[in-house]
Amino acid sequence: MKQVFIITMALAFGWVLATAEAQIRYPDVIYVDDLKEPELRLTVLRSTGLLAAPHAQNEMASLVKGQKVLVLGLGSGVDYVETTIVSGRARGWVDASAIEQPSAELVEHLKKSRERVDALKKAIERHEVMLGMTQNEVQASLGDPTRKVHTLTKDGEADQWVFISYKMVPVTTYISDAWGNQTTATTYQKVSTGQKTITFQGDSVVAVADEQGEQPKLQSEIPVNIPLVTTGTNPVAPWHRQN
Repeated sequence: MKQVFIITMALAFGWVLATAEAQIRYPDVIYVDDLKEPELRLTVLRSTGLLAAPHAQNEMASLVKGQKVLVLGLGSGVDYVETTIVSGRARGWVDASAIEQPSAELVEHLKKSRERVDALKKAIERHEVMLGMTQNEVQASLGDPTRKVHTLTKDGEADQWVFISYKMVPVTTYISDAWGNQTTATTYQKVSTGQKTITFQGDSVVAVADEQGEQPKLQSEIPVNIPLVTTGTNPVAPWHRQN
């Protein structure tokens, strides 16, 4: 009974380590589950251990020849997999030479997919648009468009999303009275600062066009004619009129 308890605790501890390890993303590993690619299931070629970390010494479980694993990440010398062990489903690291390896063409394809995903994440963080982005990806980067247009181009039908950017700018008005005295009043005006037009063929971005908005007029001078009232030979303003 004590032995069973010890084994159970060891498995549980290994599961905790594996769960914590799953939160780590190693830069030299191609994580297949992040690339929206079809599942990659491979066969174990010889008995090997399932590890909680890439270079851990203690095994969480043993995998046997012929066992199937779902590959979640392809690393250098070790692969990150999910499989079934005594306690249920588990994720961990295995010696890459102990399992069947994918073709060189597939590995190259996965590398290019990872490069695109990395570039896509950076573009979205910077609110930029890349050729080849989908409509959902553009929306994640820029939000909802100001308007959508269905148009016909030399390459066929296309959809265009127009994003107009605005900002509020101060507009100062100078008011002059009949004596040349000036007062100012400041209001804020919504002006267009630019326009970005995204053209889609199907669900893929094929063109991006940027236009600068017009520079707003930040100040204006409005002469105000204040009527004068003559008292003798000296003109005075109405509010200075003496009874």
